[in-house]
Amino acid sequence: MTFGNSGPRRATLSPGGCPMPDVNRLLFRMTEAGDDGFLIAAALIDERGEIVGQQRWERSLSRKDLPVIPELGDAGEAVITQVGAELGALLTGGGLTVAWEQGAERLIFDIRAGDLAELPWEFLTNPRDKSLFTRKEQPALRARVPYRRMLDDVDVPINVLVVVGDDEATEIDYQGEIEAIYRGLRGAPCCWHVEAVVKPSEQQLRDRFDDVRPQVLHFIGHGHTTEGGAALRVMADSGEWDLNNRFVARALEGNTDLRLVVLNACRTATVTPAMRGLADRFLEEASAVVSTQGDVTSRAAIVFTERMYHELAHGKAIDSAVAAARDDVQFTPELPDSAWGLPVLHVADAPETILRHRKKWQLDDVIVKFGELAEVVSLVDRTAIRRAVHRRDSGLLLITGNNKVGKSLVLRSYLLTKLVGGAPAVYLSLRASTSTGDFVREVILQAKRWLDPWAGEICDDALSVLSGPPSGPVMLAFRPEDAFQDIDPNYKILQDFLRRLALHAPLVLVLDNLRRVLEREPLFHGLLKPAAVRELGAVRVVAAMDPSDLSDLVSEDALRPRAIRVQPFRRKDAEMLARELVARFPLDPGDDDVQARWQQVRSEMLAWAEHMATQDGEFLPLELQQRRDSLLQDAGLK
Repeated sequence: MTFGNSGPRRATLSPGGCPMPDVNRLLFRMTEAGDDGFLIAAALIDERGEIVGQQRWERSLSRKDLPVIPELGDAGEAVITQVGAELGALLTGGGLTVAWEQGAERLIFDIRAGDLAELPWEFLTNPRDKSLFTRKEQPALRARVPYRRMLDDVDVPINVLVVVGDDEATEIDYQGEIEAIYRGLRGAPCCWHVEAVVKPSEQQLRDRFDDVRPQVLHFIGHGHTTEGGAALRVMADSGEWDLNNRFVARALEGNTDLRLVVLNACRTATVTPAMRGLADRFLEEASAVVSTQGDVTSRAAIVFTERMYHELAHGKAIDSAVAAARDDVQFTPELPDSAWGLPVLHVADAPETILRHRKKWQLDDVIVKFGELAEVVSLVDRTAIRRAVHRRDSGLLLITGNNKVGKSLVLRSYLLTKLVGGAPAVYLSLRASTSTGDFVREVILQAKRWLDPWAGEICDDALSVLSGPPSGPVMLAFRPEDAFQDIDPNYKILQDFLRRLALHAPLVLVLDNLRRVLEREPLFHGLLKPAAVRELGAVRVVAAMDPSDLSDLVSEDALRPRAIRVQPFRRKDAEMLARELVARFPLDPGDDDVQARWQQVRSEMLAWAEHMATQDGEFLPLELQQRRDSLLQDAGLK
């Protein structure tokens, strides 16, 4: 077997002139050789999965050389260790021994022979009895190389769509797994949005795909074999149906960039050719698939899920995240000895790029600098609203709703996402009634605080002009569709100031409690209307203000497309919301006593929410947070 021409080499040169990759990536390619044999060939590859250098290491095997693998579900540590050693022996005999001396920092298994693909390589150990698939510093994965693509970075927020196929199966703790996703991502609440749907119909899930456009699809349920191949079973109230890659392909219709599919469904990687092929077919639509090669307990799935998402939220590559998750499972007491090796990761695109997302600042650094954003960690649900705020293509967007409904948290979540992603953004929350001049001055002062030092001179110039003698009203150019209006000179200064800032980069101006500006007509004509019709350049204004506050100046119908209304929570959703809130709470692990008191808080919080869910009507987010804080205080945790 030959590897063929690897194309243009992108590797650097060693002092001896030999091509060397920036990071040593060791490939093991496994193919059939004749009727009863296999060839395992090793080589170094670059970040694109292309061969570098001229060195090759090979070993031929016959079918009788393959180990007999017992059922691993209930296997003990001794059996697991033996299986790992036997798999390791396949890769260390013959000419492959030298391959392990290359100091590889990533191991890639390109398995093209069906019999070899069925082997549980995830239990592989090296000659020093080290589990290779649990090492996040030297991750190992299955892939077909060269990789299909080197992907562009993902813009935050990353959207995760969780699909629960069956909420009644006793062996599936779907609520526990969803909570694990929230816990894993709580270090990046604004950068990852999670939406769960339980037992949807085909049309309901298709609508969710169209709305969410997920980068991550996470399925919790069961897989089974059908005449058309393996599929995931969805027990919808309207009738059972099968979720497979064909459904995903139709639902996506080119509208999203699906990077990762997680199939927490029993035996979605192996056992039968049909089930093994399920993960492969999902890989046609996604960049990476995590599946299982055995029956994974709910507890193991929860441990694995939390750590994997934690690593992804902190910028780790998918293979490193999966390795760290396996390691957590391996060292969690009371889990089956084999549980850590059952998850299987298979990638089609370069693993370092699959969920790499643009982050200029670390979330903790932003919150330390701007303390008013700390409460964003208490924001639950609201994923649909937050998506709409990010996606609505308008120069002006009004966040509306009744008092205490959570408008400020929606604004701050949007602001935090922008800041972490590196977008220039300015935030102003008006605490009291404010005159026009004071409002404009405060916007400029807050710009000096929120923007990088580059904005300091622009802010100082604007403050100097604002403090100078008045220049009189400025007339808008006449347009037939508008009345002839005067602009307050303060707003003329503000407009010029915002345009100058936007020359540096597109700017977001987030304004909370905007109704506290006393003079509404100058505000409308001097800021809101120019923003709406894009007269401020690359400036977007997102503000908490109800269209009715401007009804004497413009029709509410005209503003409705530029408004998003925040509704109270439904009482019937209280348990789901409470589970998310406690899962996102940033509790220091502490000692056993702290953990015991926290578990008591959690139990009482869920009991309160379960009782509320039996009632009709609505409630405010503040009630949820106050109940949590009261329980924390009673437990001595606040």
